[in-house]
Amino acid sequence: MLEKFGIPPKMLRLIIRFHSDLIVKVNIGDKDVCFDSTTGVKQGCTMAPLLFAIYFQAANEVLSAVLPVSSTLTFKTEQDFVFSGRKITQSTTALEFSFDKSLYADDKTKLSDSRENLQKNLQLIFSVFKQFGLLCHVGRNGSKSKTEAMYFPAPGLKYEDADTSPLLVDGGEVPFTLKFKLLGSLLAYNLKDNCEIDARIRSAQGAFQAIRKQFFSAKGIKNVHKKTAYEGLVLSILLYGCETWSLPKQQLNRLQMFHNSCVRAMCRVTMWHVREHRITQVSLERRMQLEPFEYYLARRRLRWAGHISRMPFSRLPRMFLSSWVDHKRPQQRPQFTYGHGLLRDLRNAGVHLKAWDTLAGDRNLWHAITQQKNVHCNAAGGGYAWVDSGQLDQDTERSLPPPTSYAGVLLGLRSISTPSSPSAANLKSPGPIKSPIKSPLSLLPTLPPLTPLVVPPSQSLPIRCSRRLADKAELTGGRKVYSRDDRRLKPLFPL
Repeated sequence: MLEKFGIPPKMLRLIIRFHSDLIVKVNIGDKDVCFDSTTGVKQGCTMAPLLFAIYFQAANEVLSAVLPVSSTLTFKTEQDFVFSGRKITQSTTALEFSFDKSLYADDKTKLSDSRENLQKNLQLIFSVFKQFGLLCHVGRNGSKSKTEAMYFPAPGLKYEDADTSPLLVDGGEVPFTLKFKLLGSLLAYNLKDNCEIDARIRSAQGAFQAIRKQFFSAKGIKNVHKKTAYEGLVLSILLYGCETWSLPKQQLNRLQMFHNSCVRAMCRVTMWHVREHRITQVSLERRMQLEPFEYYLARRRLRWAGHISRMPFSRLPRMFLSSWVDHKRPQQRPQFTYGHGLLRDLRNAGVHLKAWDTLAGDRNLWHAITQQKNVHCNAAGGGYAWVDSGQLDQDTERSLPPPTSYAGVLLGLRSISTPSSPSAANLKSPGPIKSPIKSPLSLLPTLPPLTPLVVPPSQSLPIRCSRRLADKAELTGGRKVYSRDDRRLKPLFPL
C-alpha cells in the first residue's frame, strides 16, 4: 500500500525493518511481561500518525468508490459575500457542490439525507473498514457505543416525530444522541450554540475558580499579572471556537455576565460594592488594564472571517461562507445564523459591508484593523471604506486624502502634523498626500479625529472605592471618594 502511494523503495525497506520483530515489554507489578507486536504501529513513534493517516486514506478512497452518490447533501454557492437576504430564485451563476463526509485523524463524520441511506452507508463503512483490519466501535451487550448518530430536523418539524431508534449494524447498536462532542466543540441537534456556550462557561469558570484564592483574588499579585493570566487562561478557554458561533443577543449577554463576574473577583469587588458606590464595569476593566469583552470576541471572529475570505473558492470553508440550501424559505424570521453575526461584527468595526472582502484580501491590513482597540465600537467612526479606482491611469500618481486611521498608515501614507499654535492654523493647508504605491484601491475620506477633552486636575472626578479601601487610603495620604452620607461629589479628606 505504501508503494502504491509513491513511497521510495529505500524508505519502504527502512519502515519495514522498524516494524519487524517488534517486542513489547509491559511492567505488571514487579514483573516484566514481553510479547510480540504483529499488528498496528508503535505507540509514541513520530512516524506512527503519518503511517496511520496514509492507511486510513486508502480505506476511505475504497469506500468512496462503493458508496452511492445519491445520498450526499447538495448546496449552492456564489463567489460573492452575501450572507442573508439573497433571492435564490433569481440566481443564475450559482455553483452546486456536495458535502458528505468530514475526516480528522481517526475520526470520520458521514452525512446522509435520510435514515434509510444512513443505515446503508453504515453497513458499507463497517464492511470496507473490516477488510482493512479497522474496527468501528458499536454498543454490544449493554456497553456504550463510541459511534453515534444525530438527527437534524428541518425547520417546522419536531425532533420527537422522527424515528430515532438505534441503528442495527455489525451485530451491535448505534444510538441517536442530542449532542455530540467533535474536536472539542459540542454539536447539537437544533444547530444552535446554546449547549456549546454553556460548556465553555463551565470550563472557563472551573479554570478561574481553581486559582482564584491563590492568584486572581490575592492581594499581593499585581493587576498586570492577573490580566495576563486571565487573557491567556480563562478567555482562551471561554472563547474557544467562538469564530464559528451564531451569537444572538441573549447568548452574548451570558458571556458578558461571566466576564463581568471575573473582573469583579479580580478587583475584590462584590455586587454590594457595585450598588452601594455605583461602580461601573468600565472603571473595573480600566483598573485591571483589560479591554471590553466585545473587543476580544470581535477580534477573533473578524480575524477568522478574513482568513476564510482569502481562501481560494475551491476550498469548502470558502464555499460554505456564502452558501445556501435550494429549498423554499419557511415562514417567520429565519434562525440567527453565522452570517447575521458576521454582519453585526463588521458594522461594529466600521467596515463597509460591500467592500470588506477587499480589505481582508490584504492580510497585513486586515490584521491591523482587527487589532485596533475600537474594533467593537467603531460603527459610527467609519474609516475602512474603499472605492474601485481601476479606471484611473496607473502610470500617474494619485492623490489621497490625509489618513485618519491605521489603515492609511499601512498603505505607506504619512499624516499631516497638527498645528501647534493658533497662528499656524491660519497657514495654507498642504495639498493632499501623494501615494508612494500604485494600487487599484484608494481610501475614502473619513471623519475628522475627535479633539481630546482635557480636564484640569482641580476638576477631576473623585475615584470610587469602598469604605474599607477609603480607610486604608486615608492612612496612606488621603484620597477623594464618594461620601457615605450623600451622593454628591465631595472629598472626604484632602489629597
